[in-house]
Amino acid sequence: MNKIDFLQLKKHLAEHPCVNLAIAGNDAYLADKALEQIKASLNLEFEELNCTVLSDVADAGKIADACLPVPFMSARRMVVVKNYAPKSENEKIKLRDYLFKPNEQTCLVICFADKRIAAEFDIGCVECDKLEADVLAKWITARVSKSGRGISAQAAALLAEYCLNDMGRISSETEKLCAYAEKEITEETVQLLVEKESDFVVWELGQEIAKKNADGAMAAAIGLLDKGEDVVSLTASIYALFRRMFYVSVSGMAMKDLAASLDVKEFAVKKAREAAENFTQVQLKNALELCRRAEEEVKTFNSDKLNVFYGLILGLLNL
Repeated sequence: MNKIDFLQLKKHLAEHPCVNLAIAGNDAYLADKALEQIKASLNLEFEELNCTVLSDVADAGKIADACLPVPFMSARRMVVVKNYAPKSENEKIKLRDYLFKPNEQTCLVICFADKRIAAEFDIGCVECDKLEADVLAKWITARVSKSGRGISAQAAALLAEYCLNDMGRISSETEKLCAYAEKEITEETVQLLVEKESDFVVWELGQEIAKKNADGAMAAAIGLLDKGEDVVSLTASIYALFRRMFYVSVSGMAMKDLAASLDVKEFAVKKAREAAENFTQVQLKNALELCRRAEEEVKTFNSDKLNVFYGLILGLLNL
């Protein structure tokens, strides 16, 4: 698989005629934008006749058949396959056969449900994982400037952090802030108007636990529950947070290597490392046992899930 950086996609399309491409990653907004850029590069005439979209199709034969017709009064056609997840090795073989000898007049774009599956094919793949915080802060600054307003570097970074680097959320929240602010968007404006992603609040909860701040931890927990978050999911999220903290604390790997191993951005590893510094390795190991028992209990049909959840927080605070 030939990896194509999303930020370099326009340049790649200008230099390489598009025949077969894959799109994969964990940021749906970027995936949609990549698809738009690919379509624009083809200069399709009569798009309604020359662009076919297939959803949730696992049959590679149907994909190949959709690619066979000649373009209608246009130099190229486009076939988009969304959420592709082959169900058997035989289906993968069929797709490889088509990719080996494709219809040169058709640009086939496969949006893979799992980028690990995309890696099994000899095809250029546009990587649409969440962008780094500094790249997102620059995008926010440019977008705000375009609206005739300003934003500090700190406020832009905070906005990206609250949205967990998700471009869909960042885009919509940036539009909201631009509509609200008359001139300057400050950190206070972001804190007032931008709703934090639940996973970010879970991380804040972990920070309050690390600082032994019972009031702050309980406030974060109650805030999550007030938003309608499920107790079972929250318990699992706290367990995942402490697993990451423990792994970071015992690993001697560099931050970049750790991020790749955990399949997260370096920012997430940095935050986990900061939180882990407040615990000994023994405390983190004990925290994992508390989380494991709590997760088992909240999954029990007759358990008082709320009491188990609050008990977990109190137990972590008293490590």
